[in-house]
Amino acid sequence: MKAFEHYFKSLGMEKKGVTLHNLICNVLKNISDDFDFQEAHQDCFPKVISIKVPNYTKLHLSWSAIIPMTSDGSWITIWYSQDVHRTFQIKYGQTLLLRSDVMHCGSHPGVDLKTGANYYQLHFYLQTEFQMAPDNEVNKFHIDGTTSLTTLYCQTI
Repeated sequence: MKAFEHYFKSLGMEKKGVTLHNLICNVLKNISDDFDFQEAHQDCFPKVISIKVPNYTKLHLSWSAIIPMTSDGSWITIWYSQDVHRTFQIKYGQTLLLRSDVMHCGSHPGVDLKTGANYYQLHFYLQTEFQMAPDNEVNKFHIDGTTSLTTLYCQTI
């Protein structure tokens, strides 16, 4: 993990408030060739930070990093608004950094006709002292706590 601490420090993440001594890393992969998209989500809960720091700024937010582990790369969809999104490939050797308020989902798009591909990726939670990663869950609800993000952020096919 020390090597990743140095890597994220070289990317300037410490200057963005990330506490490098408590990185969390998970290995993720597509489930099968039939796997399409995860549900739309944020990696951390915005309501938690708004309670801890009532006048928070984007500098208080945590980050996520996605690093593909195979030559097949990895795929992700990011929403710019509720009805504007983009799906793209993160190529092997690249790192995608996302602020915790970015709506996204991992994907294996239907246009990819390749079978048997394993889209392994390292998924890091880059926590700040103000926003820690939740245990084994992601935020799937609007800040109101009841509206599912999947109903607000839809894939157009």
